Amino acid sequence: LLRITSVYKKMGVKTSFDNPTGISDANPLMGAGIKTVNLADGVENPHTINEKISVKNLERLTETISAFLSDIG
Repeated sequence: LLRITSVYKKMGVKTSFDNPTGISDANPLMGAGIKTVNLADGVENPHTINEKISVKNLERLTETISAFLSDIG
């Protein structure tokens, strides 16, 4: 969590932490004891026929993942 928080801080993004109980691809990993960070992607109307994500949010997610991977080197 400290690494992703550091990346977000460098990007000027406010972080918040939650322990959601919803459906996530991270659930099986966490269930197996693997520490997991689940990043929000900015999608609107998730899991509906109207689900969408803006290009801006998709670009931001790409920047976040790239910065995180660079940070862990």
